[in-house]
This record gives sequence, C-alpha cells and structure tokens, in this order.
Amino acid sequence: MPATIAAIFFDFFRHKEQIVVYICETSDGRASARNRKFNQWFDWYKGSAFLKIDMHLGQDSTGQAYFTAMSLRTDHPMLGEVVGTFRDFIVSQQK
Repeated sequence: MPATIAAIFFDFFRHKEQIVVYICETSDGRASARNRKFNQWFDWYKGSAFLKIDMHLGQDSTGQAYFTAMSLRTDHPMLGEVVGTFRDFIVSQQK
C-alpha cells in the first residue's frame, strides 16, 4: 500500500504548483495511528523534493486530536506564502 500511495502522490505532484492538505479521520479513535503511518510513508518516499507541515486542528468532542498536514514540493513557486497561510489558518481555527 505505501508504494501505491507514493505513486499517486508523485503523479499528482508532477506539477510543482500542486498542494495536498489532509485531516486524519477521528470517528474510530485511530487518527493518531493514521497520522503516524502517513508520516512513516512520507519519510520513506519524500527525498529532498517534498515538504510536509504537520499541525493540530483542535480536538473532537472525545478529546481526539485532529491531525492535519500540508504537503508540497520544495520548489513550489510560492512556498513561503503557502506555508505561512496554512499555518496562519490553522492557528486562527484554534481560538
């Protein structure tokens, strides 16, 4: 499965302007496990071409953290602006 996910990502990121934002599902209490597994896969395949910004988007009613991340190429033409906007948005949602 990790190789399949990596192939999908590499295909999606053929264009350097692409961005992926995701939130791990919490309904079954396994968001932390999903986040850990995705981080492991990302580390296996990222090389130096990709950047991933991890942040928490608060908690659900049971206290389960919403794990969220953004992935993009390190040569994205607006890297600094995109990362800053993502971080600002996540922080603004935590108030």
